Amino acid sequence: MSIRTMAAHGVIRQSLLHGAWPWIRMGAQTATVVVLALAMDAPDFGRYATALAIASCIAPLLVVGPAFVYLDSHAAFGSTREQIATVWTRALLVLGCVAAAGLVACMALLAGEWTQWGLWFLVGLSDIVLMGFVEMRARRHQAAAEFNSMGAWQAAPYIVRLGLAALFVRAGVQLPLATWVWLAFGVTFVLALGANRVKRQDAPRGLDSLVRLVRVGFRYGSYGVAKHVIADGDKPFVAGIVAPVASGALFLAQRVVDLVSFPLQVAIANALPRLLEARPEMRAGAWRRALLWPALYAVMASALLLGVSEVLRGLGPDYTIAVMAVAWLWWLPILGFIRGTLGNAAVLSGRSDAYVRALSLGAGMRILGAICLLGLFGWEGALASLLLAECVVIVYLLAASRRPRQVVATEPGAHR
Repeated sequence: MSIRTMAAHGVIRQSLLHGAWPWIRMGAQTATVVVLALAMDAPDFGRYATALAIASCIAPLLVVGPAFVYLDSHAAFGSTREQIATVWTRALLVLGCVAAAGLVACMALLAGEWTQWGLWFLVGLSDIVLMGFVEMRARRHQAAAEFNSMGAWQAAPYIVRLGLAALFVRAGVQLPLATWVWLAFGVTFVLALGANRVKRQDAPRGLDSLVRLVRVGFRYGSYGVAKHVIADGDKPFVAGIVAPVASGALFLAQRVVDLVSFPLQVAIANALPRLLEARPEMRAGAWRRALLWPALYAVMASALLLGVSEVLRGLGPDYTIAVMAVAWLWWLPILGFIRGTLGNAAVLSGRSDAYVRALSLGAGMRILGAICLLGLFGWEGALASLLLAECVVIVYLLAASRRPRQVVATEPGAHR
């Protein structure tokens, strides 16, 4: 996966920084989780949050990965963008259902939640398959340089879900789990139908094209999978070993931390194209600008988390774990700043694969740490596994930066 190529072509900058839509989407995602915590019974919210966490770990393989192929690599396939859209549609319809079944299996085997398997399958269809069609429409607008339309489509599912959940809170009616899952599926289905107006053409060698798209899309999507596993890979284990309420509370805490850290993530992502474009003699100044404000914000965000945690007490005693978790995660923005800066340095030095490997190692440590530490320390073990995962990524990137790059020797005149 070439993060450097994505940055050089402006994919990262366009995806994160154009207009207010990314901020609206992030705010709507977090607000929806908070409102659902108010509207739903705490155990039901925990089960739904666990299913969402699993879906978020699977979705990049079929959504984010193929999106980059659709945008930038269709020529390498010997296909037009319209033909890639056809192959992507087939992948969503066929493999998306397999992924939804995988979500059901994870809920049953890891979280011990198998009696409501139909609801978990619907969550998989909503947040993997249908969200994939919405993402396809958004990427079509991105390819046409219609970035506001792209952002609006990406934010629309979360805005609509937030409005629906808020109606139940305003009415003072408790929101049953099954009702919410069907509502979320219904509105996402309607949006997917509206998003389906994407130009398509018959793809030559349909099966071969599908296999190639899946293989390359998985390679691109593995980056997103690793990041989501580091954030939420512990949730099914928390639900199964501790309780669904604890899983929901930790999911809520992670979304609050993500919201507070979002400006930091944008600043780091925005710095990479500027560093790539800077001439060697100007790069030192570019690095100083790339480090100063994000470092200051990381410290401010850490302090902010300590104050925000008290606001969550209004959710009630069922979410005391969320209050404590947000306060205990004060170190996450600082480690996120270090990880992102080292990741940018790895890309600049031609070691983007090292960044992906570091994230993969961190994801593995997150799962292994959760399995080992949850039984010993309860939900606090999940936070410890997150700390271990972040440290593993940072240590690997530091080690990779000290390792000399291997230069392949060539015969004299080989490039003539």
